[in-house]
Amino acid sequence: MNGKSDGEKQMIDGLRDEVRRLGLIATDMETATLLTAGRVLGARAASLCLGTVDGLTQEKIGAVELETQERRMFEIALDTIVASLSV
Repeated sequence: MNGKSDGEKQMIDGLRDEVRRLGLIATDMETATLLTAGRVLGARAASLCLGTVDGLTQEKIGAVELETQERRMFEIALDTIVASLSV
């Protein structure tokens, strides 16, 4: 948390404590907007998210793991699209 004031650091630590207390394992800002837009427009919408940074430790996953999981998500997305077309 370089460059942060003591107040900002305290706020961030408080948010992390709240995340732990609630048992959340991930947060994502973009998905809420995508799903809301889909609902407003009457369109089907979905989101696949890959946690690449640990929200508590800020540790990032490695390049090989990232590539493996992105490929897996791509396959899930394609399988889902194909399955939705046959309904």
